[in-house]
Order: sequence, then structure tokens, then C-alpha cells
Amino acid sequence: MQDELDEMAQMHDVLASASLTRDAIENVATLEARMKESTSKHAIYTSEIAKLDRILAERKYPELAPSVEHQALVALEKQCAEIEAATGDVHRLLARFHALPPNVELANAALYEAQQRLQQLEADFQARIHSMV
Repeated sequence: MQDELDEMAQMHDVLASASLTRDAIENVATLEARMKESTSKHAIYTSEIAKLDRILAERKYPELAPSVEHQALVALEKQCAEIEAATGDVHRLLARFHALPPNVELANAALYEAQQRLQQLEADFQARIHSMV
């Protein structure tokens, strides 16, 4: 009976060792496969970047200026929002003048038309009053 228990313990140890070896081999194989895939992707990305760099060089595209980097654009957006907030009151005050003509001659013509219309309305009003009396 003790021999059977010893044999079972030994078999258990052998199976546990085999399991650990298998896991190590599978992990190594998995990691090697991932490394191979990553190396392949790196090569593809590197060749694509080189191709795009050649295209940019052919088009004589200048190096990116610091003014178009992300941080600079974010700072400009913030400045723009601050300016819009500061000028919002002025825009609201000027909104009522947006319908005005752009120059003096057109303003005088619009004023003349308004005066003619006022005279016409006053004449119509006077005519109605006289017809009532």
C-alpha cells in the first residue's frame, strides 16, 4: 500500500513537472509568436514611414513648425475662446447695427426711402381721418 502511495506521489510529481514544462514551452512559444508579429509590424510601419517621408521630401514639404504642434494649437484654441468670451458683449451690442447699409450713400438712400414711406403713411392716415369727419 505504501508502495502504491509512493508511486502515486512520484507520478503526481512527474505530471506536475511535465505540466510546468509544457506551460513554459507554450508561454515561450506564445511570446516568440508575439515577438515575431511585433517585429513584422515594426518593419511594416518603418517602411510605411520611410515611404511617406520620401513623398513629403518629393513635395518639398517643410519640417513641421512648432506653431502647428498639438500643444501650440491647444494654447491657440484657448486664447481664441478667451477672446471670443471677452468680445461677446461687444458683439451683442453691435448686433442691432448689422442690418445697416455698409456705406454713407446706401444709408442716405435707405433713409430717403424710409422718409418717403413715412410720408405715404402719414398721407394715408390723414386721408382716413378726413374721411371719418
